[in-house]
Amino acid sequence: MKSKEKFFRKNIVMIMEKRDINMEEFGNLSKFDTLHSSELKDYMYLSKLSAHLLIAEFLEKGIKVICNLTDREGKIGEEIISVVNDLDSDFSILKLKNGKFTKLHDKFLYNINFINKKSYYSLTIQDEYFEKIIIDK
Repeated sequence: MKSKEKFFRKNIVMIMEKRDINMEEFGNLSKFDTLHSSELKDYMYLSKLSAHLLIAEFLEKGIKVICNLTDREGKIGEEIISVVNDLDSDFSILKLKNGKFTKLHDKFLYNINFINKKSYYSLTIQDEYFEKIIIDK
C-alpha cells in the first residue's frame, strides 16, 4: 500500500473515532490530493485505451493536458477539456479548449510526458502500431 493511502486511512480512522487531530496532521490531510514531484512521470508507448484512461484520470484530478498531436494544419497545441471513448469504432474523441475535436486511433502508440517548466502533460504520438497477420499457404 502506498504511503499516501496509509496516511489517509490513519487520519480517516481518527476522524471517524472523533479523536482530535493536531494542526500538522490537519495540514498534511489538506494537501493529500496535491501532486508531488515524485508522482510526476512520463508515460510512453501507450495504446489508445491506456492513453484515454490516463487523460480522463488527469482531467478528473484537474491536471492540465495539452494535445500536441499533428493534423494537416500542423501541431495542434491546445488544452484537452474532455475525452470520450467511441466503443463502436477504433478511436477516442478529444474535445479541445478551442472547440475543435481530434481523435486518438487504435493504430498509434502515444506518449504523455510531463513538461516541467510549464507544469502540464503533453500528449504526442510515439509511433504507428503494426500487427503482424500470419497467412497460411
